[in-house]
Amino acid sequence: MVHNLLRGFGLILFILILIMDDFPFYQKMKLPHVQFVIAIIITSLCVYDYISGFIFAMLIMLIYYEIYNKKKINNNINKN
Repeated sequence: MVHNLLRGFGLILFILILIMDDFPFYQKMKLPHVQFVIAIIITSLCVYDYISGFIFAMLIMLIYYEIYNKKKINNNINKN
């Protein structure tokens, strides 16, 4: 039961981040200690339920893709 709730919650968050353009917590995600805590949480989720861990790992990868894609776009704009 909890496995299915975690999987559903992860998929809903994944879809929300795909749809939304900007979140206020993107700046916090760049901090090393926040990244370390998230890595521990994802690893423990993988131990608990590997499918939920995979879903949340993909979610984190999507967030970092959004962050560094915006950073790349801003660098290209500043160069021109």
